[in-house]
Amino acid sequence: MADDPRSDEELFQAWAMGNDLNAGNLLFERYYKKIFRFFSKKINTGVEDLVQKTFEGLARAKDRFRGDAKVRTFLFQIARNQLAKAYRQKANRPDLDLGVTSLNDLGPSVSSYVETKGEYRLLLAALRHLPLDDQIVLELYHFEGMSGPEVASVLELGVPAVRGRLRRALARLRQKVEELARNPQELADTQTSLASWSNALRRHTDAAV
Repeated sequence: MADDPRSDEELFQAWAMGNDLNAGNLLFERYYKKIFRFFSKKINTGVEDLVQKTFEGLARAKDRFRGDAKVRTFLFQIARNQLAKAYRQKANRPDLDLGVTSLNDLGPSVSSYVETKGEYRLLLAALRHLPLDDQIVLELYHFEGMSGPEVASVLELGVPAVRGRLRRALARLRQKVEELARNPQELADTQTSLASWSNALRRHTDAAV
């Protein structure tokens, strides 16, 4: 399908008003890979179902859309909430908090990170040890290019709180990389700028979708 020059918000508005039913399909095409990637590196079962529930959540909200929020932040907010719900059910822990719980806490079979080989292994293994919200903050800010206020909207937090979490998450990531490195050479190969990490991770995960 050809690219549409309209913004996400214009497409969503056209879809919500019933003027262009195909606009919803265009939004799905724009964000399917991003939402799939969001789930696929955090949970290893039911990814397609979670993607579908995320877009269903967007569809249910279309009649309430007033154009005062970005479609992509709303989509990722729905996705994060669906991830939390899935893990609370999976672990039978209604109080499970993504702000303190990591993939590593949830067990060895909940992520494909540990199966990754090559130059990405150490970075992905380190991310696995971070609280899930720290991982999400890093992904949204560095990999998806969201601003601080946009990330704050996804996590439903204030901007200062998100900036603090971002700083802590990056420090934790660097520390965990150092802890997990098997030898100085592996550490040297991995401990580059986060920009390089994010570019490499984006290429790797895009190829997997």
